[in-house]
Amino acid sequence: MIAISPRNIIQKVSSFIKEWTPHIIDELNKQFIKCCKKKNDFVWHCHKNEDKLFMVLKITLLMDFKNSQTVEVNEGNLLILPKVVEYRQHPNGKLFLTYFSTQKPL
Repeated sequence: MIAISPRNIIQKVSSFIKEWTPHIIDELNKQFIKCCKKKNDFVWHCHKNEDKLFMVLKITLLMDFKNSQTVEVNEGNLLILPKVVEYRQHPNGKLFLTYFSTQKPL
Protein backbone atom coordinates (compact mmCIF):
# COMPACT_ATOMS: atom_id res chain seq x y z
CA MET A 1 0.00 0.00 0.00
CA ILE A 2 1.19 3.51 -0.81
CA ALA A 3 1.91 5.73 2.20
CA ILE A 4 -0.47 8.68 2.23
CA SER A 5 0.51 11.63 4.37
CA PRO A 6 0.23 15.43 4.33
CA ARG A 7 3.12 17.69 3.39
CA ASN A 8 3.90 21.07 4.88
CA ILE A 9 4.48 23.28 1.84
CA ILE A 10 5.54 26.36 3.84
CA GLN A 11 8.21 24.33 5.61
CA LYS A 12 9.40 22.90 2.29
CA VAL A 13 9.66 26.31 0.59
CA SER A 14 11.41 27.76 3.66
CA SER A 15 14.26 25.32 3.05
CA PHE A 16 14.88 26.61 -0.50
CA ILE A 17 17.99 28.77 -0.86
CA LYS A 18 17.76 30.12 -4.43
CA GLU A 19 15.05 32.54 -5.48
CA TRP A 20 13.15 32.24 -8.77
CA THR A 21 14.18 28.59 -9.00
CA PRO A 22 11.16 26.26 -9.22
CA HIS A 23 11.34 23.03 -7.25
CA ILE A 24 9.11 20.09 -8.11
CA ILE A 25 7.57 18.96 -4.84
CA ASP A 26 5.13 16.38 -6.24
CA GLU A 27 3.12 15.21 -9.26
CA LEU A 28 -0.60 14.99 -9.88
CA ASN A 29 -2.43 13.90 -13.05
CA LYS A 30 0.58 14.41 -15.32
CA GLN A 31 1.25 17.83 -13.83
CA PHE A 32 4.12 18.95 -11.66
CA ILE A 33 3.39 20.80 -8.45
CA LYS A 34 6.15 23.38 -8.20
CA CYS A 35 7.11 25.81 -5.48
CA CYS A 36 9.58 28.65 -5.32
CA LYS A 37 10.65 31.71 -3.39
CA LYS A 38 10.48 35.04 -5.14
CA LYS A 39 11.69 38.42 -4.00
CA ASN A 40 12.20 40.77 -6.95
CA ASP A 41 10.39 41.54 -10.21
CA PHE A 42 10.30 38.94 -12.96
CA VAL A 43 10.35 39.53 -16.72
CA TRP A 44 7.29 39.98 -18.94
CA HIS A 45 6.27 36.63 -20.43
CA CYS A 46 3.36 34.38 -21.34
CA HIS A 47 2.64 30.69 -21.69
CA LYS A 48 1.36 29.99 -25.18
CA ASN A 49 0.08 26.46 -24.70
CA GLU A 50 -1.16 26.15 -21.14
CA ASP A 51 -3.14 27.97 -18.49
CA LYS A 52 -1.32 28.67 -15.21
CA LEU A 53 -2.58 28.37 -11.66
CA PHE A 54 -0.70 30.35 -9.00
CA MET A 55 -1.35 29.91 -5.28
CA VAL A 56 0.24 32.38 -2.87
CA LEU A 57 1.40 30.72 0.34
CA LYS A 58 3.07 33.67 2.03
CA ILE A 59 3.12 37.47 1.49
CA THR A 60 1.42 39.09 -1.58
CA LEU A 61 1.97 38.65 -5.30
CA LEU A 62 1.29 41.52 -7.69
CA MET A 63 0.60 40.53 -11.30
CA ASP A 64 0.96 43.24 -13.94
CA PHE A 65 -0.78 42.77 -17.27
CA LYS A 66 -0.08 44.49 -20.59
CA ASN A 67 -3.44 46.29 -20.43
CA SER A 68 -2.00 48.28 -17.46
CA GLN A 69 -4.06 46.30 -14.93
CA THR A 70 -2.39 45.05 -11.75
CA VAL A 71 -3.99 42.27 -9.73
CA GLU A 72 -3.08 41.71 -6.08
CA VAL A 73 -3.05 38.05 -5.06
CA ASN A 74 -2.94 37.84 -1.27
CA GLU A 75 -1.70 35.07 0.98
CA GLY A 76 -3.96 32.02 0.74
CA ASN A 77 -5.48 33.07 -2.61
CA LEU A 78 -5.00 31.64 -6.06
CA LEU A 79 -5.09 33.08 -9.54
CA ILE A 80 -5.66 31.26 -12.82
CA LEU A 81 -4.23 32.84 -15.96
CA PRO A 82 -5.47 31.74 -19.37
CA LYS A 83 -2.80 30.83 -21.89
CA VAL A 84 -1.33 33.64 -24.02
CA VAL A 85 -1.94 36.33 -21.36
CA GLU A 86 1.27 38.31 -21.03
CA TYR A 87 2.18 39.15 -17.45
CA ARG A 88 4.94 40.11 -15.04
CA GLN A 89 5.13 39.10 -11.39
CA HIS A 90 6.49 41.16 -8.55
CA PRO A 91 6.13 40.17 -4.92
CA ASN A 92 5.63 42.41 -1.93
CA GLY A 93 8.39 40.93 0.24
CA LYS A 94 9.77 37.39 0.10
CA LEU A 95 6.96 35.46 -1.58
CA PHE A 96 6.32 31.74 -1.22
CA LEU A 97 4.43 30.52 -4.26
CA THR A 98 3.15 27.22 -5.60
CA TYR A 99 1.91 26.55 -9.10
CA PHE A 100 1.08 23.72 -11.45
CA SER A 101 2.57 23.00 -14.86
CA THR A 102 2.51 20.17 -17.34
CA GLN A 103 5.29 17.62 -17.07
CA LYS A 104 6.18 18.12 -20.71
CA PRO A 105 5.78 21.52 -22.33
CA LEU A 106 2.76 21.60 -24.63
